[in-house]
Amino acid sequence: MSPVDEWGNKVLVYPHRLVFLSPRQVNENTPSTVRKWLDFIKDSLDGEVEESNYGEKLFQQMIEEIRKQTIDPELLSEIKDEAAWEKAKARFTKEGRKDGWEAGLEKGLEKGQKKGVLAQQYQTIITAKQMGMEVAAIATLVGLTKTEVQEILNQV
Repeated sequence: MSPVDEWGNKVLVYPHRLVFLSPRQVNENTPSTVRKWLDFIKDSLDGEVEESNYGEKLFQQMIEEIRKQTIDPELLSEIKDEAAWEKAKARFTKEGRKDGWEAGLEKGLEKGQKKGVLAQQYQTIITAKQMGMEVAAIATLVGLTKTEVQEILNQV
């Protein structure tokens, strides 16, 4: 699982160890606190849980919640996938809601226009100062305060 570069050298991706857990791969090196959860998951994979193996309150609560499930898990998964797809379509397509794709486009255009205006103001301030105009006159010209103009000039 260690990535290598084009010369075959190992590439350090994570400064720590990455561990993948699988309920079917529990062994003596699996920490006991993690083992309880993995055993519970493995026990539930066939659709039945041996409740007497899980006396802790949290596990009992989970078993009770599983009992309350009235929808087939596969059907529930399909419903959730379909709902997520519809939500994504509504958010990211032109046919979707106004606050989705079109709103993002409008926001981007507005932001770009503002940047353009600010760049033009910035250039006008510099040029006007080079021409010998006073800060107060420049501020009136570009529609900013004297303080804002002075801050821009200090940056140059």
